[in-house]
Amino acid sequence: MKNKNKYEQYSTYIRHIYSPGHSCIILSFYKHNLSFLFQPYIGTDNNGLHKYDKQGIMTTTDHKTAAALFYVIRELLHGGKLSEGGTFSIPCGGSSTLALERRIGQNGQPETFLTVTKNGNSISFKFAVVQCKVAKNGQVTTEEIEGELMAFCDMLHGYLREVNAGAHLNKLLWGGETGLNVENNLDSLQVDWRQAGQQQPAEHQRPWNNNQSYTNNRSYSNNQYSNTYQ
Repeated sequence: MKNKNKYEQYSTYIRHIYSPGHSCIILSFYKHNLSFLFQPYIGTDNNGLHKYDKQGIMTTTDHKTAAALFYVIRELLHGGKLSEGGTFSIPCGGSSTLALERRIGQNGQPETFLTVTKNGNSISFKFAVVQCKVAKNGQVTTEEIEGELMAFCDMLHGYLREVNAGAHLNKLLWGGETGLNVENNLDSLQVDWRQAGQQQPAEHQRPWNNNQSYTNNRSYSNNQYSNTYQ
């Protein structure tokens, strides 16, 4: 017997972000939520590549908590809340919390951390900055741009607007028992119309006929979660 809730377990990989010395975060769509898998940094291998422990902490945010995190980061980047220091914590799935912390580093420059805490254990991620050279009036200065935090903020915004979520939503739609039955019915309809020697009506054509970009693409499988290398 098929599992009627099978579709609810689908996860679609988005990307890794790395913070050597701290952790990496694996971002995914999970069910209808956004998933964060924090894996702690464990050093380098014989080739000098950074390694991260597969035993990490996973948490998820729904639209409400993702929106709250997005707006706090956006205000921080524009000189609002937390820009001068402080911590913003939000409850997440599985009795865990995500905390966005703003610190002033030893060089006087701001540093931003995202920390997951679950069952008394915590893993922190430090957002990297981009060193930029700025030339003005014959003078060259170095400025720090919070590029990684900006990109993370845009990723949250994309999740809220369901940008690039089409393949994941298709899996939710067609992966469960109901979806599979509908898919089989569509196959039957196609065969019936061909047998009748008629052109298949547009309303019975599969909606993805002209878009195969996600077909047979298994790059999002969870197998990459064992020891992750950068």
